[in-house]
Parts: sequence; C-alpha cells; structure tokens
Amino acid sequence: MTNPAGRDNAPWSSVADRVAEELDADVFFYNGPIQPPLDRQFMALCRQRKKRTNVLLILVTLGGDPDSAYRMARHLQAHYDRFLLYVTGYCKSAGTLVALGAHELILGEDGELGPLDVQMSKQDSLWEQQSGLTVNAALTALQDKAYLAFESFFLETEERSLGAITVKTAGDIAAKLTIGLFAPLYSQVDPLHVGEAARAMQVADNYGRRLMMESKNLDPNGLHHLVTHYPSHGFVIDMEEATTVFEQVRVPTESEEALAAALDDSAIEPQVDPKRTVMKFLSKEMEQPELVSQPPIAVIADGLADVPIPENPHGGAKTGPRASAARPTTQSGA
Repeated sequence: MTNPAGRDNAPWSSVADRVAEELDADVFFYNGPIQPPLDRQFMALCRQRKKRTNVLLILVTLGGDPDSAYRMARHLQAHYDRFLLYVTGYCKSAGTLVALGAHELILGEDGELGPLDVQMSKQDSLWEQQSGLTVNAALTALQDKAYLAFESFFLETEERSLGAITVKTAGDIAAKLTIGLFAPLYSQVDPLHVGEAARAMQVADNYGRRLMMESKNLDPNGLHHLVTHYPSHGFVIDMEEATTVFEQVRVPTESEEALAAALDDSAIEPQVDPKRTVMKFLSKEMEQPELVSQPPIAVIADGLADVPIPENPHGGAKTGPRASAARPTTQSGA
C-alpha cells in the first residue's frame, strides 16, 4: 500500500475514484487489528474529510476489541447517509461486528466473515484466548453426560434386580453413582469464570442490536445466529452463508472487483502488527462547490435604507435616506 510516488500514481487511484463516483461514496481502506488507539485515529481521519454522501469501507482484519469496532461503525453511521462494507478478504470477529452497522454488505470471491462469539482471556494464561461459548459448551456437555449416566445407572439397576429393588432405591443408587463420577469435574468449574463468559457474550449481542437499529440489514434471528450458532471462532461465513443472515448483501460490481485486484494481497491478508496497520482514503477528496454570489444588499446609511418614502400629504413623494428627516423650507411672509 505504501506508494512514494503519491496517490495519483498508485495502481488503485483511478479505479478508486471511479467507484467513488458510481456510489457517491468516499472509499476508505482499513487493514489491521481493531483496537485502541487505532479506532480514534480512524475517526479522526474521517472527521478531517470533505465528505461525500456515502462511504465504502474496505475492511481486512482478524478482529480485535468489540468496543473499538462499535465506535468505528457508529461513527460511519453518524457521519454518512449510507455505509457500505466491502469484504475483500478476511473480516473476522470484531470485523463482523462492524459489518452489522453497514446498510449494505458486499462480499468478494475471497471475502469471508466470522462468528461473533467474543474472545476472552484463557484461565492461567497470559496470551491465549478462548471463545465465550467454550464455557457454555462445556457446561452443556457435562449436563448431557450426567443425565445420560444417571439414566443408564437407574435402568440397569432396575433391570438387573428383577424388581427386587424399588424405584426409589434405584434412583438413590443412580444419583450417588452419578455424583461420584461427575463431582470432580464440576468442582473444576469456576462460577466467576462462567459469569465472565456470559457477560462477554452479552457484549456482542448488545452492540449488535444497537447497530442493527440503524442499518436494518440483519434477519430478525440473524444476530443470535452469529453469536451462538457456529461451532468455532474461525468458522467461514461466505456469500452463501451471509445471505441467510443479512438482508442486503451482494457481489461486487466490475469496478469494485477491479479495485480489489489493484490492492492485491493487502485486500485479502490482514496485518497483525498494529504498527503496520493501513488506514487511508483511496478516493480523492471531493471538491467543494463554489459559493454562488449573492445579490448586493441595500446599503444602510445611519440605520435607514435608501428606499422610497411614502407620499407626503403636503406634496410629492420624497426619497432618500434622510427624506423623512428633511426640514421644511423657511418662507418669508406677511
């Protein structure tokens, strides 16, 4: 993306301007993680722009901070009439949260979104992350296994006793066996960690609902689907899958495809190092229309305009800024 020769000589400059004209939109490119202070830099760059009516954001990212993603999407919603998101490559996690704020989604052939299961720090680990769904999935699996174990112990006890053991006694035996088997596993579950996971999942849900109120580009059940439906954080949401979740989603036009091709690998592979994040407007800044000259305003003299004065009952009409203050002529008389 770095081009020492300047924007006008960059391979993407002319096609970016063409896309801007076709959509009446500023074309903005962002490749990198979504996190502070990059979100503030993103918004500051947008505020300095002489804006067109709409904006086309080309977003390439592996995700990041949901708070930052929400700020960026809300900023574009507030400062443009229409926000379009062009997914040319990886646009995962927090990138999908930004997508919820777009009025229209454009998915290229290599474009893919991801689920919205918020990532949280893994216990006893400084660097590793885990999905907020992992804890819920673990509890659900334990519950299912415990129920199946109880059922198996109960039925086998009844069957093998040939009726010599009552139902109550068989239930007590099955319960004790199940508790003895699963108690060590449940003792490893930290209630605070379970609560943290639940709150982490609410972050995506709450931010998503607020963005949807403006974009109106999600199926009524689409948000819940994105948060809870997928089995892994890296699950691929391609064009076919996206059409089942989003209302306004389309393939790119010829000009938009040409723009992605001009950006080459930077439109597909996300930057991981925040220091190498690329954020810039690809289209040239819109020229401001010249101000239409206004007709001259009546000259004011001593607070009175040079306009006609109503007819004098003692003579003809008098005009002029001081007409109303004219003194009568002194007459000699008898």
